[in-house]
Amino acid sequence: MSSTTGRWEYHTARLAAGAEVDSDALNRLGADRWELVAIAQGQNDGQTLIFKRPTPTLAEQITLDQRTRVENELHSEQCAEQPTGHEGGTES
Repeated sequence: MSSTTGRWEYHTARLAAGAEVDSDALNRLGADRWELVAIAQGQNDGQTLIFKRPTPTLAEQITLDQRTRVENELHSEQCAEQPTGHEGGTES
């Protein structure tokens, strides 16, 4: 794990009364390094889930920005290369 400067970012998610927790959504949040730190009970039913994670260091942020840019460029190139119809023969 990377070293942090003690800075955190927070994320909240609203859970309606009687709603089931979506484990897939929790797994996605966990994969993005979000950690559930508190559950706040609302005044009218429902709960707010509070998550936190360390803010990325400058080096990590640059790496994340670069990766996002490269992934977007690759996605654009792949979309441009895909045929728009079924020209030519048939595939087996």
